[in-house]
Amino acid sequence: MNIVTIRREPALSEAMERLRAEVLGCLLQPSLDAFDDRSIHVSAFSDGRPIGMVRVTPSTPSVLAAWAADEWKLPVGNDIAELTRGVVAPAWRRGGVYRLLMLEVMTGLRPDEVRMATAAVEPDFVGRRFLESLGFRAEGEPQVFRDAPRQATLAVPIWTEVDLGQNRRWTLMLSQLREELAAQGIAVAVEPNRDLPASEAATQDSKHPRQGSTTPFTRYCALTAVPPTICRVP
Repeated sequence: MNIVTIRREPALSEAMERLRAEVLGCLLQPSLDAFDDRSIHVSAFSDGRPIGMVRVTPSTPSVLAAWAADEWKLPVGNDIAELTRGVVAPAWRRGGVYRLLMLEVMTGLRPDEVRMATAAVEPDFVGRRFLESLGFRAEGEPQVFRDAPRQATLAVPIWTEVDLGQNRRWTLMLSQLREELAAQGIAVAVEPNRDLPASEAATQDSKHPRQGSTTPFTRYCALTAVPPTICRVP
């Protein structure tokens, strides 16, 4: 059985950055930006190599507002999580990796700390129906985003509420997807953040928050402090 490992990484490795630049079509330019070091990168690995990731950033300041060529009209603040830079390696597309990453992201958002998740997707994005099943809804018309190293990406702002009911639903969806993947010969392992030992994670947000981080960010870090598990279905 193949194993896909989920990690919540506080920084991009060289291999992760290379994958992101490749998928964004910008191999000759770095994809790093000012928001990377204040984000968590929920990432999937196979045989030690990154195969996909989604960036989770507290909306203070806002990634999407900074990128928007015109006014960003969705809420921003400490209790808003912005999801950007979602990429999957070409060889792993249409195999459930994006759905797995997004469900890992959404189930990791604490309803007592985060009230809304926002993002922006291209109008013809193949995963829009899946995002709608998570509760995301479009807000307004497509607008231009200057998401360097790309120059002008047309995307639709989307958002969903984060609450206990949603969290329970996402958790069930994640369990069902893991069973589906297991039936295809893929087991999902979830590892704690390698840079946040379990012994420290419980007090990370109260004692040593990362510079520039906010409560949702540090709480999200602390969520990684669980024993590694492998979810298998016989």
